Amino acid sequence: MELGKSVQKNKGFTLIELMVTIAVLAIVASIAAPKFQDTMDKRSIQRTSTDLEKALVQARADAVLYRKEVTVYFGVNGIDDPAHRYWKPAEGVTLSFIEGTCTGTTWSQAVMGSPLTFIKFLPQGNVSGLPANLEIKITNASTQNYITLTNFGRVSSSKTSAFVGSC
Repeated sequence: MELGKSVQKNKGFTLIELMVTIAVLAIVASIAAPKFQDTMDKRSIQRTSTDLEKALVQARADAVLYRKEVTVYFGVNGIDDPAHRYWKPAEGVTLSFIEGTCTGTTWSQAVMGSPLTFIKFLPQGNVSGLPANLEIKITNASTQNYITLTNFGRVSSSKTSAFVGSC
């Protein structure tokens, strides 16, 4: 080594620089985590709503097409066949069954005393043994969706209740 030349510096990061970077990343992650969980909850509800809506629409279509009763069972495991369908909500998702009645110009709603265990579609496409207007409220920790089913068999989904406002 020649005299007068300085020793070459090591290239890289110091321990302090790495610790500051990790601290900044931890702060950003703690801010983003709740938003991420909300997004996951919304997706879970949306997926559950879409699955239930499709199951009900398909059951109605099959009842009309094959001219026989088709029953959709809730919260039960089973093997689907042409007359019986089984649907179970995702973990952490709850269902509430709400009956809507049009009185005058406004909706009145009441949660059904016991939850439904099945919905039966008749060969004409209508629903057997349900109130005139049924709403299935699908909820989890932070969000909710609604599926509306009329006794004529019409199925629709929405982020807001159909039983709000005028009828």
